[in-house]
Formats: sequence, structure tokens, C-alpha cells
Amino acid sequence: MAEKKVEFVSKEEINAVSIYEGNFSGAKNTKEMPSNFRNFLKDYKFNPAKLKNQSEDLSNLSNSNNADLNQIAKTINYAIVNGNYVNKLKDSEIENWFEPFGYVNHERYDGLAHVWCKDFEIIFNNFEVVFNKHENCDLGFANAVSKMDDDKFIKLFNYKGFDFNEFESTCDSMDTTPALALEEYVAIKFSERFPSSYPIDRKNYKDERTKKAFKSFEKSGADKKIVDLVREIKNKQDIAHEATHLRGHYGVYKPDNN
Repeated sequence: MAEKKVEFVSKEEINAVSIYEGNFSGAKNTKEMPSNFRNFLKDYKFNPAKLKNQSEDLSNLSNSNNADLNQIAKTINYAIVNGNYVNKLKDSEIENWFEPFGYVNHERYDGLAHVWCKDFEIIFNNFEVVFNKHENCDLGFANAVSKMDDDKFIKLFNYKGFDFNEFESTCDSMDTTPALALEEYVAIKFSERFPSSYPIDRKNYKDERTKKAFKSFEKSGADKKIVDLVREIKNKQDIAHEATHLRGHYGVYKPDNN
């Protein structure tokens, strides 16, 4: 496949963009972050006391009628309480993790890392990833770019090592999504960094969350055939969690085959 030419964009053009009013009505198979939630996060640095003082804001989001905000708030809340792995990472490690994807910049919060790359951004805690593809140049991305020095800026917009469109197309052909692929990537990187504890901690968290979700659905009064279907999905997810655990612990998904 012919390599796409990356158009050079000036910092002035980047800084001139207006706030992107996120519309995720067409979102499919991704956890996306509405732009107004970025405003909620922008002042949250490494300051657990401040986060605790702002817990009412988070609680309001958790009880929001907006399903996206509700889910993201739950993710953020978990990260605030359980930020041990994320908080132990060095800034240089985060940059190195995402350098192959056209790393731009990142910000740190208590229990969270918010990373901007050339084509997408993610927020991750210990065990979950919130993903957003850049459909255009939004304010958060513009701010991240504005903090780059000139040499890194020129290198970024001449970077040809990663084609997001090809990555997205390949994920689709493999019946997955960029969001899920990047979540697996982050899990692998965490496992390499914390091999003695992270793989099993992630598996236990994922298994428990899946178990609770299924039990709740089982009691919802849904048709038995649908409950049976969801049970099969749960079983499949359990196998996936175990596979990622094996990859983290042994370095391969099927250790018995080596």
C-alpha cells in the first residue's frame, strides 16, 4: 500500500481552531469522550485532595442521564481510587509507549493519563481505556500541539510510521476496533512494566466487572434465550481476560504451545 503523504500544518493553524463540539451519535464500538468532559478534566493535575474536594462534580456526572458521561464518570471514579499503577509510571515511559503512534503530548492526573497522538487521543487508568479518534483538529489536540517544541512539531507532521486509516481498516477486518486494540496494547505495556502483579490484578478486575454485569442482566427479566446468549458472551470475555493474563505473565497468549 502506498504511503500517504502527511500534509504539513503550521502551529498558527493549529492554534486558530475553535472548540470542537463533539457529536458522537454515529459512534460505533468505541468509548468516546465528549468535549465537555474534557473541560471537567482540564484542571485535574496530580492533586488527590483537590479530586476529593471535587467529588460532588464527579457524582453528578455519574448520575447523569447522558450515558456517555455516566460511563466515563464511573471509569474516572475507579481510576481516582485505584491509581497505583498509573501513578508509578514515568512521563518518559508514557511517551515511549505511544511514540510509534505519532505521540504529541500527554497530561497526568491522579490515577489517569491523557495522551494525544497525531490521529487519536486516549485516557487510560489501570485497566480501562477511553478512546477518541480525531475527526478534526479539536481544542484539546491544539493545546497539546502548542506545547511541543519546534523540532518535535516538525518531526510529528512529517511522521510516516503510522497510518491510522490502515490500522482502523485492519482492526475492522479482524473483528475488533482501534479502541480494543489500544486497550490490549496498554495492558501489554503495563504487564511488561509490572510483571509480578499487573496481569493477575487486571484479570481479577475484568472478571469481576463482567460477572457483576451478567448477574445484573440475569435479574433484569430478559427473555431466557437472551440471557443464555449474554452468558455465552460473558464466557467468551472470561477467556479473553485469561488470554491477556497469560500474555502478561508468560509473554505469549498460548504458553503451552511453545
